[in-house]
Amino acid sequence: MRNSGFFLVAAVICVSFLTAFPQTTPQKAVQQKAQPMLDEATMVKQKINFASLPDSQHIRTSRGTVKTVGQIRKEFQDAKMALEAKAKSMESKSLMDFQTYRQKFLSSQSEVKRNLAIQNARLVARVKGAAPSAGNNAPKLNLASSITTPVITSIDRDHGMFGEAVLITGSSFQTSPASVMFMVSADTWKDGGISYWSDTQIIATVPDNTGNPDYDGFLMVQKALGKKSNPVRFQITSDQDVILLSGTGANVSLDCSSIPGVANGCIYGNEVLHYDVESTSDIMVYHTPADPADFVFDGCGAIDYLWQNLTLKNGWIVDKVLMTKVEGQTNPLDFLEVTPLVLGTNNPTQRVAWSFYKQFDEHPPYMGMSYLAQVYIRGPKGVPYK
Repeated sequence: MRNSGFFLVAAVICVSFLTAFPQTTPQKAVQQKAQPMLDEATMVKQKINFASLPDSQHIRTSRGTVKTVGQIRKEFQDAKMALEAKAKSMESKSLMDFQTYRQKFLSSQSEVKRNLAIQNARLVARVKGAAPSAGNNAPKLNLASSITTPVITSIDRDHGMFGEAVLITGSSFQTSPASVMFMVSADTWKDGGISYWSDTQIIATVPDNTGNPDYDGFLMVQKALGKKSNPVRFQITSDQDVILLSGTGANVSLDCSSIPGVANGCIYGNEVLHYDVESTSDIMVYHTPADPADFVFDGCGAIDYLWQNLTLKNGWIVDKVLMTKVEGQTNPLDFLEVTPLVLGTNNPTQRVAWSFYKQFDEHPPYMGMSYLAQVYIRGPKGVPYK
């Protein structure tokens, strides 16, 4: 019995000693050296700066997974590079699509001109065929008839483009061709080509006005000795072209005043880096954190105004609008809402409302809202739009 008591006391002393001085296993040693684990919700609440954390820091995400800061940074940068590569690819394809669109437009313009040449020839043939043959009874040019002022009574169209024929009807034009003058600007007149001339009818062609906007002016007949007819209202329409509206000077703004549920910019801290990449032919907008340091927030939303306060000049109008979201970086809760432009107007201002939400362990982890904006505009070739 004494021996049993001795062993019992010894066992108690041994257990007490082990409890007071616990053994350090290799696994526990690693855990002790590792950074204390942070919870994502705690980081948001305490506004802990992600950039100040070491790569070895462990973070428990809102979905319960554990990642190191280094792992999050690596995933972030990889996803960011993939996004930018995809955006550039989208932009390249969109530019090729525009070139195809423009080529079709210019081809249609060429077809119009070919048809004009056929129509002009038919018009001349028709007018000549209907005109009585003068033969030996053709009126002779004399001083009295040359002094008579020519009079235009009608024209068969009140507008036309370069090379288009205009049938002018009136009296006292004489039989010797002189000139038909077209007003192409406030102080400039140009001589149109002549396809047919008689004392009562003239077929003239609209002169080249490339490099100038459409002009609502007049035409008149001018006789060989300088007598001019009454002016008749006529609008010269220029050759048309289609171009991409330049991205330079776009106003990409952070305006959250009318986004439901979003106040003071981003929902947490207004830390999102708001930036855009502009080219001379379109706008690629990125609304994303620039670094994981800006990654600790719940989401962000705002309204962009593209080409704000720009009014197209010199007859240029909005022809087509393309807004394309860069996919693969958002979740189903994100949205991109675009106020449609009215085609055929000279106001290209585009209103774009957007928002996005994030999780550390979203796939991909790089959250944001990025989109490509393109506006095709149509107007007189060689004439500036602003």
